[in-house]
Formats: sequence, structure tokens, C-alpha cells
Amino acid sequence: MTRTPLEEGILDEIRPKEDGTRHILDVAKRLVSRIEESGQASPMLVGSIARGTWIHGDRDLDIFLLFDPDLPREDLEEKGLGLARKIALAEGANFREKYAEHPYINASINGLSVDLVPCYRVESASCIKSAVDRTPFHTQYIRERIQPFVDEVLLLQQFAKAGGIYGSDQMTEGFAGYLCELLILHYMGFRPLLEAASQWRPGVLIDIEDHRTRTFPEPLVVIDPVDPGRNVSA
Repeated sequence: MTRTPLEEGILDEIRPKEDGTRHILDVAKRLVSRIEESGQASPMLVGSIARGTWIHGDRDLDIFLLFDPDLPREDLEEKGLGLARKIALAEGANFREKYAEHPYINASINGLSVDLVPCYRVESASCIKSAVDRTPFHTQYIRERIQPFVDEVLLLQQFAKAGGIYGSDQMTEGFAGYLCELLILHYMGFRPLLEAASQWRPGVLIDIEDHRTRTFPEPLVVIDPVDPGRNVSA
């Protein structure tokens, strides 16, 4: 589909720039090396940076610390936070402990907001021991498929940001980056998605892998490709 001049102009503004990309990836590489050198966990860059779908100016970097799944939950929190603090201190960073399902460290490193998140190194999303264990599988799934649609994802994310509905946090309750990527994969473009969404009514079901294992009450249901029992858009 040919893009409009408006879309092309917006893409010129929001595509990641070379110098910014180099800076973010250099910081990520350094942190990954620190985790590897610790010998305690396996590092993995996740999120939009890892998938190449971040917007110019975004300063969020997500790095997961993958621990042996046999490690007890309380030890995961203790050792995970300990390693994350050690890495942040080695960087001379200001950091704080934050909480989702379990605690993680958020650090300010070279102008970036870096989340260092402990999780389990499980074999598949069906074996997760904590909610964040899915995230590495999300990253792998999207990276293998998104390359032809990166610009389409950027347009959707910017569209959602402009409407104040980008982000799945409790304050926004909007469209997460992962959900945006799945919608673009399903509809194969930004404008095809908008055209379809203009006709949406409660009861929409999108199941890219056709593997749903349960029903959901929400008006929009997008089945997680790596977890058939989860609605990404809940």
C-alpha cells in the first residue's frame, strides 16, 4: 500500500536515528556483558528496542536476567535484585526498586531509563512461573515476523500516543507495544487496521495462531501467540 505524504512525513520524524540507536545499543551491549560476566544469569534484551519498533526519542531499555527455573521464588527475588543492584552500582547509576508481580530495578544509565528484571529461563510460555517469564517469548515471536512491518508499527504507536491510549499501565489502560505489533501483523498494515477497527463491535476475536484454549469476557480479544490462555488486550 502506498503511503500518504502525511504518513511519510511522520515516519521521517519518528524513525529511530542512527546516533540514538548506536547509543542505546552500546549501553545495552555493556549491560548484557556485565550480566554474562556475573555467571549468575543469562541476559536478554527485550521490548521495543530488541524488536526494532521503538520511536525516536524513547529512552526506555528493558533487560531481563534469566535464572534457572529450579531456583525458589524467594531466591529469584533476592539473587535477581542483588545482581541488578550490583550492575547499576557498577554503572554509577541512580536506581530504585519497583514492583510488578515481583520486584525489579529501574536505573538511570547514560540518559536511559533501564529496567533490570529477574525472571525464569523456562522452556516455553506454557511453563511460566511468573508473568514476566512470557516476555522473552514475546520478543522472539515478534522479532521473527515484524521486519516488513516496522514502519507500520511506528505509525500505529504514534497514532495511539497522539490519542492518549498508548500503554497498558493502570493509568492509561490502553494499547501496549506488543498489542500494537500483533494488530499490525494480523491486519498487515496501519491503514488496513484502521479500516477494520472502524467496523469493530464488542466481540472481536483475533487469534493469529488459531490456538485459543478459553473464552474471554472483554469486548476485544487478541489471543497471545505464545500463550493460548491469555488475552493480550484484556
